Amino acid sequence: MKIKSQKKYFAVFTVNQNEVQNVVGLKRIKPTMEKVSFRNKTFLLQIEYPSYIKGKKIFYFFNLKDGQLLFNKTSVNSIINPEIIDSILSKSIINQLTSNLNTKWKVELPMMIFSAGFGGMLGFIIASFI
Repeated sequence: MKIKSQKKYFAVFTVNQNEVQNVVGLKRIKPTMEKVSFRNKTFLLQIEYPSYIKGKKIFYFFNLKDGQLLFNKTSVNSIINPEIIDSILSKSIINQLTSNLNTKWKVELPMMIFSAGFGGMLGFIIASFI
């Protein structure tokens, strides 16, 4: 009976000190995760772009300041895909940003109509004297 070994995924957290990346933490992750948290910071995980592979171990390096570190700079593939953009700009975030616009617009619309009407009448009166 053969036991099939599965791939293991790790997130390695680093800081840049004197031009060298020093490891400050290691966390085992699942391949279905989209985000990884470490020290109250959340990083987007792009599971299709590992930083380093050694046998059955797959490593994703994250700089605590810059985010995910990719060592393959010559990659032709786009690093940002629609799923990443969707997780960054999710509907709930956009809804929170625009929730105040709806109420403000409804309050200011009658004032804008009143101002345009008053300005038109004032312009008509001034034009009759000139």
